[in-house]
Amino acid sequence: GSYDYVVKMWDFGGMGSSLKPFREVLPEEGHAVVSLSFSPTGGNFLATPSSAKARVFDREGKEKLVTVRGDPYIQDMNRTKGHVTTITCGHWSPIDRNVFVTSAVDGTC
Repeated sequence: GSYDYVVKMWDFGGMGSSLKPFREVLPEEGHAVVSLSFSPTGGNFLATPSSAKARVFDREGKEKLVTVRGDPYIQDMNRTKGHVTTITCGHWSPIDRNVFVTSAVDGTC
């Protein structure tokens, strides 16, 4: 994760003396990065900021997908899509490269 809200990428093999990242991605302004998970192919990464929406980026840092936020006014969390509170973790499936799972403070996965 990252408390400065930014995902930073380094190329250790090609890094110069400046020690600067070659790319920076801001998943969601004002929200710390809670977890980061690369897809099994390495082509995408799942960034879960401290909000109700997870985001998928490609290696170039372009946003590919944003999950929906659930409806906070529905009492039964099984009847809404998405999370209504802060996401706590996110991981890609090791078997299906198109599937990931997230969990949140609201008790949903």
